[in-house]
Amino acid sequence: MENQGGGQALAFPIRPTPPPSKETIHMLSGVIAGGPLIRLSNPAPGYQVKAGSFAANIGLGSFLIPTPMDYNHLSHDAGPNESAKSDPFCEQVGSLRGVADMLNGGEWLDSPDVWDRWPAALPLLCYHGGDDNICDVRATKRFMQGVKAEDKTIKVFDVSSFFLWSL
Repeated sequence: MENQGGGQALAFPIRPTPPPSKETIHMLSGVIAGGPLIRLSNPAPGYQVKAGSFAANIGLGSFLIPTPMDYNHLSHDAGPNESAKSDPFCEQVGSLRGVADMLNGGEWLDSPDVWDRWPAALPLLCYHGGDDNICDVRATKRFMQGVKAEDKTIKVFDVSSFFLWSL
């Protein structure tokens, strides 16, 4: 899983409440997360995240907000950047609930209490673009240093950005 999906893959085996069940976690042979969204490289101010989370919690969760980003941060190659820019499914909007859950979930992953939850016997591979201006590679490095996995590997591709497949 990559990016937001990468963050979700990291959270899956360490959720504080089911699902998943312990039996499901024992069936995993490992977790692979690419460029996981733990923290944004250029995060929104804390007061905005708190206000958005509050609004989502009082019933405004489906309200759409702009989520602007520079398409040039996706890749060093102009082709994928232009493709994403013209793709009608790459809208720069998100629901208050979706954005709040994404940012708060990443903040949760970036804490020692969570790192201690990682099953020691569950292998972990994270890879990240070193030039990623969207998902913060430093947060991925912190996560990898903090988790107690006996078998863990991080690979940072220095010449890559957000779209790792466009090396």
